[in-house]
Amino acid sequence: MNSPAPFFPQELFDRIINVCDDPDSLKAFALVRRAWRHPAQSTFFYSITTTNSKQFAKLYLFLFLGIAERVQHYIHELRLTISFIAGWHAQSDNVGHILRLLGKQLHSLHLDGIRKSGYSPWDLTFIGIDLYSDIIEILRSPSLTSFGLTGWHIQANSSWPGSGFVAFNKLFTNARSLKHLELEVEVASPLVTESMVASRAVPISHAGTIRLESLSLRMNAAQENPDNITQWLCHPCCALDVSQLQRLDVRALDHPRQLFELLPLTEGTLQVLNLTLLGCIVVIIPIVETHFL
Repeated sequence: MNSPAPFFPQELFDRIINVCDDPDSLKAFALVRRAWRHPAQSTFFYSITTTNSKQFAKLYLFLFLGIAERVQHYIHELRLTISFIAGWHAQSDNVGHILRLLGKQLHSLHLDGIRKSGYSPWDLTFIGIDLYSDIIEILRSPSLTSFGLTGWHIQANSSWPGSGFVAFNKLFTNARSLKHLELEVEVASPLVTESMVASRAVPISHAGTIRLESLSLRMNAAQENPDNITQWLCHPCCALDVSQLQRLDVRALDHPRQLFELLPLTEGTLQVLNLTLLGCIVVIIPIVETHFL
């Protein structure tokens, strides 16, 4: 097989392909998508996904083998699903090592907290302060433009300092180049409370600094108040600016109010709107494409 880029070592490329073609090795998550820019740019993209502890262990070994130093610069997309049999705590140090290894060149990072028992708590007692700091550092990287958090349960008021919503909102106050965001989170109570604002727990000075181009939201119909996420996005303390959104994907929408609260914030910039509706809702707005599923 010919190398996709003139400066990509043929021997290394062949070795990677052989490893990934082995059904008992990395095929389940490595080289999920092989795509590269013009050969003259000598850039090879890897999209890696892990969905269980066995795959994660192989990824960890793969990155820290001799070929890792040559390969890590070509890995630009990483998705980790927290469904490890051994539990998150047993793997958090290894996750941190991987994030630190790949962080400077990652374009996309997605953390999926869905487990057999339900959503994982977005709480520093569960995630770990060191790993949380590693995630913050990646968000500060100028190369990271896409970030996803799915399957997490956010507690608005946590007994652990810096946990719950405060830690959640802090992620976005630290982002530098974020353009694309996917959120599927479960919130049991209002994200932003007056006491938080009064105590400056939510940094108003950073509000609206991250201008998004695309936003994907999943409204969990099971939560007590499905408006929590939209209320947060509309709040002046939110670190995200949706005024220039070009694409909006909203899934499991169960009340039109959620959408009507978001649309005025986009200032008429939407080009694509994808809706997955619960019930029969008709929305007519002047945009280029509209999809109802």
